[in-house]
Amino acid sequence: MDEFVVTTDIAGFLAPLDQALFSDFLKVASYLNAEGHRDAPAVICMSALEGHLRKLSKKAGIVLTTDDGLPKKPAALNEELAAKGAYSGLDRDNVSGWLDLRRGAGRGGSYRYRPNQVALLLEGVRRFLDQYPA
Repeated sequence: MDEFVVTTDIAGFLAPLDQALFSDFLKVASYLNAEGHRDAPAVICMSALEGHLRKLSKKAGIVLTTDDGLPKKPAALNEELAAKGAYSGLDRDNVSGWLDLRRGAGRGGSYRYRPNQVALLLEGVRRFLDQYPA
């Protein structure tokens, strides 16, 4: 299977769009949350966070795949980022909690969390992305 390789020129051109794309995902998630949805905004928000964790990991020199070539799970990246000092243990704990909420949301488990927790999730992830640019 052929791999698509992005040249550094194209990657450099597209890099400023990453933050805008994450911001747009968060806007969509905020809109859905305001409309009373719970699972969809949580999943969309966490997709933006997971992409950001991958970018932070790459920036920190953390390998993004396991020994068998599979992508590392966001929880593993979170632990490695905190261990490398990319952010504090408190931020690691926040990300862990957000990942737990996403697991419930991804399985249609909105019964596991209160509606206001999605709004807190959105606010927390937005601040996290701003505080730790990739």
